Amino acid sequence: LPEHVWSQISPERIRLAQRNLQPIGTGPFMFKKLVKDESGYIYRYELVRYENYHRDPAFIKDFVFQFYNEYDGETGAVQALRQGKVDGLSFVPSDLQNKVERKHIELHTLHLPQYNALFFNLGVEKMQSKNLRTALSDSIDKDRILAEVLNGEGQTLGSPILPGFPGFTEEKNTSVYDVQEANELLDNNWSRVSAEEYRALRKETLLKEWEGQQKAIETAKEEENTEDTASTTPEISTEVLEAEKTRLRELAEQEIDIRLDKEINDVQSFYRKNSKGEFLNIQIVTADNKEFKQVAELLSAFWQDIGVMTNIKYVNSKDFNKEVLKTRDYDVLLYGVIVGNDPNQFPFWHSSQVNFPGLNLSGYINRNADVLLEQAQKESDPDKLIEIYSKLQDIIIAEKPATFLFIPIYTYATSDKVQGIDATRIARPADRFADVNTWFVNTKGKWNFSK
Repeated sequence: LPEHVWSQISPERIRLAQRNLQPIGTGPFMFKKLVKDESGYIYRYELVRYENYHRDPAFIKDFVFQFYNEYDGETGAVQALRQGKVDGLSFVPSDLQNKVERKHIELHTLHLPQYNALFFNLGVEKMQSKNLRTALSDSIDKDRILAEVLNGEGQTLGSPILPGFPGFTEEKNTSVYDVQEANELLDNNWSRVSAEEYRALRKETLLKEWEGQQKAIETAKEEENTEDTASTTPEISTEVLEAEKTRLRELAEQEIDIRLDKEINDVQSFYRKNSKGEFLNIQIVTADNKEFKQVAELLSAFWQDIGVMTNIKYVNSKDFNKEVLKTRDYDVLLYGVIVGNDPNQFPFWHSSQVNFPGLNLSGYINRNADVLLEQAQKESDPDKLIEIYSKLQDIIIAEKPATFLFIPIYTYATSDKVQGIDATRIARPADRFADVNTWFVNTKGKWNFSK
């Protein structure tokens, strides 16, 4: 970045800085204007063809981004596309494809070098059990996730090596789905407890907690009365005190029963506890969006079948870095990793990347893996890279610091008037515009693109 332009702008102000909103670049289009509403929200961003572009100038003269608050609904982006108010939609959620598909609308499917996975936090004691990690992994029906969440549009994944990258083979890109085997693995260290017994034990625990709180309250009152020697409060009979204690306990039991009704899922037939009497409870943390919510709910259902109680925490995407990635506060992280065009696995698995801002999200430390990752960074021979990443893949598959779920695809839509779109594989969504200077449209030349 040019120092004379950005040195006086603090990092937290960069995103909304005028020089960022009205940039000067070297692409086929240049900034024309932006339009805000009364609250300052940008709802329209206009570009115009840059006539001095160093390659062939774009065919399209005006390129307009129109921003909507929602996809669906009468005022949403999908309806605007169907009515011809815009000529494209930047992303089509899988659950809305049937509403987007029309004779005059074309859907473009692109492959992204990214994957969604579960990262087991090896800094949490229970997650250090390979048997537990293996059982959690083996109980997941990835094909069902793909079918129900993405309408089958994607590809299941068995390792961190993506198709087309050094070391990938179909032979190693396999997944085990075996609930019986998963249960047998957990039976070694976690005994089964029926739902009825779990409820009784949980109620007993909560009542003891309540009794402790009541005792603390009574002790505080006794100390207060002792200090207040001048008190004229009349003495209350033992019978009245006991009756009040009984009433409070009955109320506490009612509240605990209501809490347990919400806490306990009727579908789960059994639970698990270890030799210390601790119940097996896993917290999944993920982003607060529809796709991840659907995946997390399916995972919770799968893990109920092996006696694992699951709590799900959803975090707003804008707070994810600060609240999740920086703190590493999770048992299991459901997260999407963008690998990019570079096959380098160093940022995701080397021990030096365990702490934020590193992306070793499992906290995985393996000296043999470190050596291979360091070798890969220095190696330029394609055959040797394949060998290195194949060995790394074997280590990660065997140790299961993560469970790799699926590779999503990226779908966006354009009017059939828009021609010249040829991209099929991109590194990130914005790369779909890499060949925008060759796009053309059989109209007067103005083209709207919805976000």
